[in-house]
Amino acid sequence: MNPALNIQIPGYDIEGEIGEGAMASVYLATQRSLERKVALKVMAAALAADPTFCERFLREGKTLARLSHPHTVTIHDIGNVGELYYMAMEYLPNGTLKERIAAGLSPEQGLIYIRQIASALGYAHGLGLVHRDVKPANILFRADGTAVLSDFGHRQVPGRPHAIHPGRFRRWHAQLHEPGTSPWARHRRSGRPVCPGRGALRNPCRQTAVYRQ
Repeated sequence: MNPALNIQIPGYDIEGEIGEGAMASVYLATQRSLERKVALKVMAAALAADPTFCERFLREGKTLARLSHPHTVTIHDIGNVGELYYMAMEYLPNGTLKERIAAGLSPEQGLIYIRQIASALGYAHGLGLVHRDVKPANILFRADGTAVLSDFGHRQVPGRPHAIHPGRFRRWHAQLHEPGTSPWARHRRSGRPVCPGRGALRNPCRQTAVYRQ
């Protein structure tokens, strides 16, 4: 039996799972009131048992819902039903940057995406928010081809600290003009992260994906 069918969140019809991670599972759902498809992120049960984590999840979700930028994912709703903590987000079924890199991405197109994501990061930074897990898999696309930064609200998983410091985007602008030298090109050839990590982050206070400066 599909485990998604066991999840009941008022106002949503859950169709099936479309993603799973250590922190949460993501389901395709229909928001009944507006009859629209959404990506419904549901926190893992182990984390939902931690009241402090749950409180931060709701607080950060409300902050992220105030983001209004053409290259950040839109959050429609956040809340909890008992021990089910959820976030309803814009549904973006047009693939990830990771998939586009694997399929072949020109430096010129990569530069367009970097500018779009850098714009989103600059907007978020202006509000005191920092994304701690910028990577190709967290960059999605709308139907018109524009890049969208997602997953602001996740704590970084120990052992996978492949976050990209926003300052690196500045250097990438120049690199992308040299064929074969862009971070995306190196990622495609080697399979290594665009920004290799240095092991698990030692300070747990800095592992959150979103924090106030």
